[in-house]
Amino acid sequence: MLLPGVNHYFKYDFDLYLESAYADIPQALEWEVQQTVNGTVYNMAWQATYDGDGSTKCGPTAPPNVWRVFDYQRQCWQQVGLALSRFEGNTWYHIGQENHIDSTGTVWHDALTITNNSTGEAIRLDPSVLNASLNAWQSISHVPPFYAGRSNEFHNAVQLDINGSGTAYRIFVDDMLVTFIP
Repeated sequence: MLLPGVNHYFKYDFDLYLESAYADIPQALEWEVQQTVNGTVYNMAWQATYDGDGSTKCGPTAPPNVWRVFDYQRQCWQQVGLALSRFEGNTWYHIGQENHIDSTGTVWHDALTITNNSTGEAIRLDPSVLNASLNAWQSISHVPPFYAGRSNEFHNAVQLDINGSGTAYRIFVDDMLVTFIP
């Protein structure tokens, strides 16, 4: 049985362009789709982590050049066992993020597809996390928390994280499209 009022499948598509002069400057690039229904937040966020960080809140310290998803319940980025090939400068990329929410309210990060618009080369990333007790990789999921008093809302975003030196940079984003199925 589906959860009333909750959209259960999401695909977030957009095009991203990073100029060559800024290609190695970001600490990270991140984007998300989020819906709140009856006080429960369902967050589906990805981060292209360029420089890594020292946080161990969601597991080991993040090394440079990895993909992560946001664990909204613990408020931290979680590694997904996927290496990041940084975006080349002066190139448009198409980003396609796929998520679903199951009948229990668990958010699943199903796939991320990165397509180089110049060459047509597409890389599909299927995220997973190391289950230490089983010594095996498993699909990424987390149950969103309940926030009393938050109104129903829906949004999407793209965010730029500056490096430790505060070096300015910019990206271009175009053709955003969010597809969802109730």
